[in-house]
Amino acid sequence: MRTLALLVLLLTGLVSPAVRAADTPAPRLLEKRVEGLFRPPAGERSALSLDGKFMAYTQHAPGELLIIILDLERRVVTARISADEDRPILHSREKRRARLRYLEWTEGSRLIFAPEIEIIGPPVKTPLPDTFLLSSAEETGSRFQVPPLEPTVIAPVMAVDHDGRNPLQLADAKTFQTMRTDPSAADMPPRMRRAPPLIRGFAAGDRTHLLVEIQGYTGYGAFPEMIPTKLFRVHVRTGKITEAHSEPGNGQIAYDLAGQPRLARESKRGQGSAFLARAPDSGRWTKLPEPPGAGPQGSFAVTPETYFGERAIPLGFDADPAVMIYASNAGRDTFGVYGVNLKTRQRTELSLEHPERDLVALDASAADRVLVLDRHHHTVAGVRVPGSRPLTVWMDAELAEVQRAAEAKFPSRSVELRDWDEGRHRFLVQVTGGTEPGRAFQFQRHEDLMVELMRSARWLPAAELHATDYFEFAGPGGAPLSGFLTRPRAPRLNPPPLIMWFAPGLPPQPHAEFDAQAQVLADMGFMVCRLNQRGVAGQGARHREALRRDPAGAPAVDALAAIDWIAARHRVDRKRVAVLGEGLAGHFALRAAQLHPEAFRCAVVFEPIINLWTWVQPPPDAAGPPSFTQEVNRIFLQGGGARLPELAATAHAAAWRSPVFVATRGDRHSATDQQIAAGVAQMKSQLSRRDIPWVAVQFNTDYVEGLPGARTRLYRELEEFFNLHLYNYDVKIGPTRVVR
Repeated sequence: MRTLALLVLLLTGLVSPAVRAADTPAPRLLEKRVEGLFRPPAGERSALSLDGKFMAYTQHAPGELLIIILDLERRVVTARISADEDRPILHSREKRRARLRYLEWTEGSRLIFAPEIEIIGPPVKTPLPDTFLLSSAEETGSRFQVPPLEPTVIAPVMAVDHDGRNPLQLADAKTFQTMRTDPSAADMPPRMRRAPPLIRGFAAGDRTHLLVEIQGYTGYGAFPEMIPTKLFRVHVRTGKITEAHSEPGNGQIAYDLAGQPRLARESKRGQGSAFLARAPDSGRWTKLPEPPGAGPQGSFAVTPETYFGERAIPLGFDADPAVMIYASNAGRDTFGVYGVNLKTRQRTELSLEHPERDLVALDASAADRVLVLDRHHHTVAGVRVPGSRPLTVWMDAELAEVQRAAEAKFPSRSVELRDWDEGRHRFLVQVTGGTEPGRAFQFQRHEDLMVELMRSARWLPAAELHATDYFEFAGPGGAPLSGFLTRPRAPRLNPPPLIMWFAPGLPPQPHAEFDAQAQVLADMGFMVCRLNQRGVAGQGARHREALRRDPAGAPAVDALAAIDWIAARHRVDRKRVAVLGEGLAGHFALRAAQLHPEAFRCAVVFEPIINLWTWVQPPPDAAGPPSFTQEVNRIFLQGGGARLPELAATAHAAAWRSPVFVATRGDRHSATDQQIAAGVAQMKSQLSRRDIPWVAVQFNTDYVEGLPGARTRLYRELEEFFNLHLYNYDVKIGPTRVVR
């Protein structure tokens, strides 16, 4: 681990110069603009001390990540801590920006933090021989078996006082025992030899011991040995480690507020998951009882067939360890949140429901992050709801009142209570929306006073950003459509061209409030619509079913409806509309351009899923069945009776009309990457045969990480494509006709 150091230099933000969108940005000007937009935000992680006197937040400096500790009463910085260094990236001169995976205060104003896990492979690329001779100093001539080289796992957990004193490394992967009982054995894959510690937080009533888990291994094939999952208690001042629990299984264990293992998730490849439950202080695991009154369609077990249907999702436990909190959509369109007493098997009074929003995500593996815990009273206080417009539904009436008071000060913004002190006098509030990534405030409740503490991107003045507004309207069949509209401050053409950008994923994940790439596209002179089309996550079963019935046509129809809605309210050049998408949304974009060439002048796609059938199947040389995710996606896409090979964009070669810009990743070679590459190659061949222009570029990890050099290179290529195929009036795209 890199040595913990205190820094004394004040950090100043680099203010990016304004860019006139009316001009094509010069190379250096574009690079500086991208550098400002993709610079890591301040406060990517933030935390309020238990007594409300101190705030800690992250801030990136050249080459390293700092933690800034602020005394809220005196309004002074008490410490600047070097938490981690930027890391090299293969095939790039730029470095990956360091991040934290954990930041939390404990008693005595002591701060716990952990950089992201780093795994460094073996130092040699070629395998060593199985045996070797001892050194000449031990002239025995004996031969010994050489165990496989194991990668180095760097996963430190650190602690420091609020003033930067008493720094201590609490734990790292090497702190814990090797996972095998026989460390010299050589028949286990290297990646299973050392597991990184997973931080589970603090148990109720004990903030002097951090709970750290080392996940186990169920065993398979030639390596049948089962290695238990272990939970350790780490003292935050001495670093002393004691083992708290040891459980068989692969680490998919959920704990109650007291730190007791209570739920175990059993998964089988391609078949789904079931859950086991354990009573407090019991060593016996039993099948988790089904939720009361749910019927056969509301089971906790999940299969590919039920993933998008009616089911229940265990979330965690309340202050009463007998009460489990769970989500269910049995008999409903959306997921609500409820409580059940596992002893009596009766529902509790807890019932949180929303008529239009799912209160949890479909992915049960992420469900434990939904609950908002009151660390002072050791209770579940509310539920965080994902989506374009973040929502917190409070169980605690007092916190609900504070939420309303904070929202009243920021109309049309998203307001999130991130933390509070024990007396609930001082709150840490995050505000997002409008023309900036976000700001952090201190809300002094009794004085009804908001004090700004930090801007996520102070180097991006609001006057230099393009206005972004959230919109909602009733789309086809009355289905609610939403998204964000970014309007260029000085378009190159008046009226400006439009980019219609689909939400990615399956189900599509809603667009975030602030998007740096949308700002770059607005710099190029575009109005940018980031559309949450039908099927987007969090809108209930009926919304998902609309996409399931027509995965090819529904997104395109939604985009046309959004164009009509925008054109009725803003001046926009309907002859210059581009469609954009990533992954499965890239498939939506290509099909929209094929189905409606009269509406979409060109298509821009990143890593597009072109052939849906190969996407939901394991590669030909794979030994096992399809994965759970592949089965879920196949069942969803075929739910409307569609034949997946016929949905591929390349199955409609005669429908190509519009130029295509396609970007794919060049530094990976997974089965999915190969499938994408095969589809793109077929698409380029079809476009070439029809004399339709296309541009293909590759990007690497540095682009994915948002590093300015890599982003600038790709955006230059994209801007040139737009100049040739969208801005240029002389380009002939041939006669347009509707292709069905």
